[in-house]
Amino acid sequence: IFELTAECEQIIPNAPPREKWQPVEEAVLNDPNYGFIAVCEDSEKKIVGFIFVTYEWSDWRDGVFLWIQQVFVTAEQRKAGVFEELMKFFEVESLEQKSCGSRIYYDKSIEKYWKPVVQRLGMIQSNYLIYHVDTQ
Repeated sequence: IFELTAECEQIIPNAPPREKWQPVEEAVLNDPNYGFIAVCEDSEKKIVGFIFVTYEWSDWRDGVFLWIQQVFVTAEQRKAGVFEELMKFFEVESLEQKSCGSRIYYDKSIEKYWKPVVQRLGMIQSNYLIYHVDTQ
């Protein structure tokens, strides 16, 4: 399904090539402990959107956060309710799994795309800063 996101490679600086996502997709589909991928299909069973979610256990909350890693809707289906359906599914799944919360992070360069999304979801900016060291 990640082949749908080709346009992201044009928008996000240093975005990993789609080929790197194949093992990620397979890992999540083969081991539900990593997270889940939910898809939205049109009437012809063509995938028109998906949400990719991973889990993070929180020692402070003694619970699991659901991290939204990616949400994507094909250009022709944007503004057609696909995103809303994916978010409804995510909210139900979050409640059913009794998660302690939901989180998302995104590259600052694409804030204009994500800021309206997190606002619609009722998310607030965290006090946490994220630092990283790439090891691979």
